[in-house]
Amino acid sequence: MRSRMTMALVVACGVARSVGAQGASESYRLVELGLVSGATEISVRAMNNSGESVGSRGTGAGTRAVVWGPTGMGRNLGLAPDVTSATALGINDEGTVLYRGLTGAGAGWYSRSGDGAYTKLEAPAGYEVVLASAINAYGEVLGALGQIDGQGPQIVAVWRPTPGGLVLEMLTPTTHNFARGHALNDAGIVTSSSGTTGFGPTLVLDRRTGEVEEIETEGQFTDPNAVNNEGNVVYVFDQFDSDARTEVTGLGTVRGFGCDLPGRCEFESRVVGLAINERAHVVGRSNTVFVDDDGFPKSTEDTNGAFVWSEETGTLRLIDLVVEGNISGWEFDVAVDINDAGWIVGNGTKDGQPRSFLLIPREPCAGDTNRDGLVTPADFAAWISAFNAGCD
Repeated sequence: MRSRMTMALVVACGVARSVGAQGASESYRLVELGLVSGATEISVRAMNNSGESVGSRGTGAGTRAVVWGPTGMGRNLGLAPDVTSATALGINDEGTVLYRGLTGAGAGWYSRSGDGAYTKLEAPAGYEVVLASAINAYGEVLGALGQIDGQGPQIVAVWRPTPGGLVLEMLTPTTHNFARGHALNDAGIVTSSSGTTGFGPTLVLDRRTGEVEEIETEGQFTDPNAVNNEGNVVYVFDQFDSDARTEVTGLGTVRGFGCDLPGRCEFESRVVGLAINERAHVVGRSNTVFVDDDGFPKSTEDTNGAFVWSEETGTLRLIDLVVEGNISGWEFDVAVDINDAGWIVGNGTKDGQPRSFLLIPREPCAGDTNRDGLVTPADFAAWISAFNAGCD
């Protein structure tokens, strides 16, 4: 979740669940995000704490920005002035959307308010390129600026809304020919990276104090993809390579499916973390790991699988955790965002067609004694067994 976390309680199965530190949910209800305006292809990008998610439908010139509600129903966000196609990249709890529109002259970036008003993210004098990447609770947008002859954005920037309009903060000037802002939280922290044909610094900047921390990248391209308000940063080393590795500051390594114990896997496990919430739960994609009859990894394949990770549960493959909703024909390729209630959105295929999903944690009901997601006579037998055995 990239925006401010405000949801304090989730009520499921008659039980109030607080947003304290706890492991990731191990059962979910599947909600398919609906096709909009007859589109055959959709893609979700982000979600807020109200369960609203945004992305796009269609492809090419027919691409349109979309918002989906918690029930999976979607609607078009419309086109900004002079824009011919668009996608939505982020949404905060106020319903403000980070919006990318394509025009005949290239891309334009906008902040779109909940009532449909567009504010364009303008480049100051001396800059021609704008690239936006994230929005936080206060409607601040993180991005980068550059000149066309500089081959891309060269300075990280934040557009900050004020009563008088957007105020631009320019951060981390660099001698490298590319700079990118990756993530920002509500506590003044920004993550960024830069590079040339070699490697540049990966930075964590505190906008309140001006302090800059440079991250040791071990000679690898490093993407600080997400940061929560506690300052846990999700770093991905060599994100697009076969041996991509994910680290979370203060928590350790996110390992592939079945590889949570050090030394358990004798092969590379490609893991890319993309988002983190205030519970320090991480979602993303991992290559598929197969296990033997004893539960130990035995091989991998290159297909991606969506995962959720927490320090308590390790890495869990999401499609294995759906206990409500029909997963027939589904492949969950990647989880792109998670909110404070643990709701997860992502992309995959259904019957071979590009589709997007929402997963809502399913709190076990008191009657579901054997925790299989159903209340059946088998639960009575499980209760009798537990009664006879006692509890530790």
